[in-house]
Amino acid sequence: MRTRADRIRHTLLFEILLITTTVLVLPGVLGVPAHSFGMLSVIMSTLAMLWNYLYNVAFDRMLLRLGRPLAPRPFWLRAAHAITFEIGFAFVSVPLIMYMLDFGFVEAVLLDAGYLVLVPVYAFLFNLAYDTVFPVPQPQAEAM
Repeated sequence: MRTRADRIRHTLLFEILLITTTVLVLPGVLGVPAHSFGMLSVIMSTLAMLWNYLYNVAFDRMLLRLGRPLAPRPFWLRAAHAITFEIGFAFVSVPLIMYMLDFGFVEAVLLDAGYLVLVPVYAFLFNLAYDTVFPVPQPQAEAM
């Protein structure tokens, strides 16, 4: 099990590297000012972390109210969890993208959809690297 400090380090490194990477690459691709995209990235990252916490607490409470166990979760429930999380976040992210980058609705939805494709790939690669650099501590066998 990872410690609280390790989980905080993981979250901060994940977000900082994601923001840095996107701010270095995407403004040129999208033709938007780097400072506007950087501010958008920081705001969206902060909102995503907050939404992640609130959504997961609400989801777990809903499961408990419905009399369902919190674990194990079947595939269909994990899929529903992920999809409804992203739909909920899109209600905030799409208008924010429209406002901060002066994008139309379709452009904002496409950018948001691009994140839906790229962030899981980034997360997979980040977590592989993180687990290599900061391996999960293995329990020590008790001496006889």
